[in-house]
Amino acid sequence: MSFTIDLAGHTINRNLSSRDNDNKGHVFDVNKGTLTLQDSSDEKTGKITGGYDENGGGIVIGGDGHLVVQSGTITGNQAYNGGGIFVYGKLTMAGGSVSGNIGGDCGGIYNHGGTIDLNGVSITDNSTRGAGGAGINNKGTATVTDCTISGNVADKEGGGIYNGGDGKLTLTKCTISNNKSNSGGGICTYGSATLNNTDITDNETDTDGGAIRSYGEVTMTDCTLERNKAAKSGGAIRVNDGTVSAEVLTLHENRAEAHGGGIYINNDATLNLTDVSITENTGMNGGGGIWVAGGAKAVNIAGKVIVADNETNDVYLVGGKKLNVSDSLTDGANVNVVLQDSTGTFTTGFHDKHHGEDPEKYFEAQPGFSVLANDDGEAMVVASDWVHLQKQIDAADNGSTITLDKDWKAAPENSALKIRVGKTITIDLNGHK
Repeated sequence: MSFTIDLAGHTINRNLSSRDNDNKGHVFDVNKGTLTLQDSSDEKTGKITGGYDENGGGIVIGGDGHLVVQSGTITGNQAYNGGGIFVYGKLTMAGGSVSGNIGGDCGGIYNHGGTIDLNGVSITDNSTRGAGGAGINNKGTATVTDCTISGNVADKEGGGIYNGGDGKLTLTKCTISNNKSNSGGGICTYGSATLNNTDITDNETDTDGGAIRSYGEVTMTDCTLERNKAAKSGGAIRVNDGTVSAEVLTLHENRAEAHGGGIYINNDATLNLTDVSITENTGMNGGGGIWVAGGAKAVNIAGKVIVADNETNDVYLVGGKKLNVSDSLTDGANVNVVLQDSTGTFTTGFHDKHHGEDPEKYFEAQPGFSVLANDDGEAMVVASDWVHLQKQIDAADNGSTITLDKDWKAAPENSALKIRVGKTITIDLNGHK
């Protein structure tokens, strides 16, 4: 059975200020069949409001029910779970908005094992009381396209979106902005999440993961994460567990008050980065670009990876962690590294992908340190600028003079300076040693 309601600019108000004890406080209960909501008015001012129930203050959708929203606003509803809409069955929205709803767990749309398909929807200014997922709480399958998820506030995880362990979330061409939470300001995900051409900006968290906090499997393509903030670690992304894979990703001007202004990774997690730019982020206690904690499983890099111009430092590797060059780095790649141990080898796979190349083409060390190849062809950091003096000697023409402009001091791991057989040069100490 199918039924269509045209709001025509008018309001349907359940007018409840407290929860209905018989669980009949929804504005609509779509238990079976299909209900289509539309608003033919030019101003699109039609509203569903005033509901207050345990599940779905505005609308509850049963396991055999299907709600289709073409336009109209679901606003001002309250529930213990899903203030705006609670989904057991199927929700399809091709427009309209879900805004200003309140839920104990999820203010906007709560998907409890159902299927939701949202296109061109605005999910804004929803909030939770004591739980998470203020905009969307997904524990089923959610396909979200060309939507705005903004201004939602959660007491716990996922200001914009919470994606549970069984959740399958796909975001395409979406904007997730100005959301707040205790953890994962924009998104907190335990399940699988795929993000395409999506911007996550200006979100905040009281702990970790200003834009995203991930415990599951996340894939990002052509996304921008900008100006997100974490009161602790992972200004843009906190990778707690599982795998985060990103291709053509921009992280810019994110901030963490502790570690990892761009990304913080730990707890046996894996990070795959291909063609990414991580610049001008701030990690107040280090790892302005990426903080790789001792518990991290792997960080794989390939293509044009840029991690530079971050504060404080760029990539910070804890406890001997290494960057794995999983595929060839390309021209323009620039990764600045700092090792907790100050010196040592910090790559695997570089020799295989760049046999005979100077790693300094792609990597830089902090001032006072240099990058060169070890005996196995992997990139390593050595103390002092001794290696640069050797490079000046190597590059000098036969019969030329090198005039020193500073004192040079070798570290224990540096080798003696070498002059190629048959080459004659003069070194002018110029008062230095």
